[in-house]
Amino acid sequence: MLNPHLVKAPKECIDYVILYELCHIAEHNYSERFWRLLTQVMPNLKDVKAKLNSMAEMYLNETFDCPHCDETLRYEVDEGIYLWCSTYDS
Repeated sequence: MLNPHLVKAPKECIDYVILYELCHIAEHNYSERFWRLLTQVMPNLKDVKAKLNSMAEMYLNETFDCPHCDETLRYEVDEGIYLWCSTYDS
């Protein structure tokens, strides 16, 4: 589940999140191959990731009701993007 507040971020940050998730389709881990692939499709990855992480708390400072369970969740700064609920991971 992507953070709906991501739409408030600059386009390059949104691109980073989408490319990050697409790279996980090819590499289901955080191996050297994953990071190499992401760097190939986004050479300025480190700068964009730093920019997103520096703004993440401002974008993610809200709670929401999980559509999968009765929990009220708060987004956490984990790559500055999303948070899975325990029901969804099951």
